[in-house]
Amino acid sequence: MHFKSLSFIVFSLFILAGCGKDGCKDPAATNYDPDAKNDDGSCVYPTAKLKIHSPSNNAMFSLGDTVHIHAVATHNEMLHGWNIHLVNTSSGDTVLFKHAHEHGTTLNIHHNWVNDVTQHSDMKLTIEVMLDHGGNEIYRTVNFHCHPM
Repeated sequence: MHFKSLSFIVFSLFILAGCGKDGCKDPAATNYDPDAKNDDGSCVYPTAKLKIHSPSNNAMFSLGDTVHIHAVATHNEMLHGWNIHLVNTSSGDTVLFKHAHEHGTTLNIHHNWVNDVTQHSDMKLTIEVMLDHGGNEIYRTVNFHCHPM
């Protein structure tokens, strides 16, 4: 009887030891566990953030006003540059395109544009931040209006 109980315990321990530890097995995840034997679906991936501080959505600018473009991008991995696109959606014209290839985990984006439109114009500002050199990016957009007077 004692031998059967001992055999059962040894067999159970052998089975449990073979099952291994659950966890995240993806090295690209921030919570990667190299000791995990079974992927339990708990992987958490780094996320980039981009906030346009200025101009604000639906702002209005008069002729000659300076539009201060300011955005901040953050990521726990290296960022690889940014683009600013400013389009006059009323005419379809691109009025500003600016590119910078800079690296860092925080990118402060600053640029100025002076309103020189000749008619009432709806504007669309898009800022893109490159997450890598493979084409992955995040972007944010704000819309504002420019007066010709």
